Amino acid sequence: MTTGKQYMRAGEIMTSAAAVASSVEVGLEASDKRKMKKKKSLLINLTHCRYDSVRRVARRCGLLPTTGDSDDWTVFWMDTSVLMERAMEMKRYQKINHFPGMGEICRKDLLGRNLSRMKKLFPKEYNIFPQTWVMPAE
Repeated sequence: MTTGKQYMRAGEIMTSAAAVASSVEVGLEASDKRKMKKKKSLLINLTHCRYDSVRRVARRCGLLPTTGDSDDWTVFWMDTSVLMERAMEMKRYQKINHFPGMGEICRKDLLGRNLSRMKKLFPKEYNIFPQTWVMPAE
């Protein structure tokens, strides 16, 4: 490091580099402590779940179960479909394992019927799947 005609000796450079490194380490430790304080536990609502396997996996992943129908949760696990009202009331950070109207695309017969309807309305855009029949209705 030079400033004009002055030069630093190797010992001075090492000392200043060590001082910078130690101040960076101290800064990292302080920011790590702040992050640890701000970190909240992830909560899972299992009130509408009857499977013990989901409960075991949630516990192993560090998710803490909530009690009752609390609105304070990060993940909501349900065995059935979700009502539109529940989805509309969710906060931005909350996740759910189903979404409203999911049955319309998850069941093969309903998916085929919906795709056929869309193909009639938009033949060019929905020419992406083979001809489909729903037995015994068709």
